[in-house]
Amino acid sequence: MELFEFVTEYISQILALTNQMKMYGEEFNDQTNVEKILRIVMTQFDHIMVAIEEVHDLSVMTVDELSGTLQAHKQHMNEKNIEKPIEQAF
Repeated sequence: MELFEFVTEYISQILALTNQMKMYGEEFNDQTNVEKILRIVMTQFDHIMVAIEEVHDLSVMTVDELSGTLQAHKQHMNEKNIEKPIEQAF
C-alpha cells in the first residue's frame, strides 16, 4: 500500500472512531484529529509535515484541509515521477 493510500485510509478510520466516541459524549475537535494524522507520517515525508505546520495554523486547520494538502502533494510527487524518465533519456 502506498503511503498516501495509507494516510487516506487512516484519516477515514480516525474520523469513524471519533464520530463513534462523540456519540458516547466524548469531545473532539479537528485540531486533535489533525495532530493525530500528522504523527503517523513516515520520516521520509517529514519535510511535508514541517511545511504544513509552518504554513498552516494547526489550531484552525480541518481534517479536510489536511487531506487536501496531502493529496495535492501526492499529485505533485506523481507528476515529478512521471517526468523523471523523460529527463533521464535526454
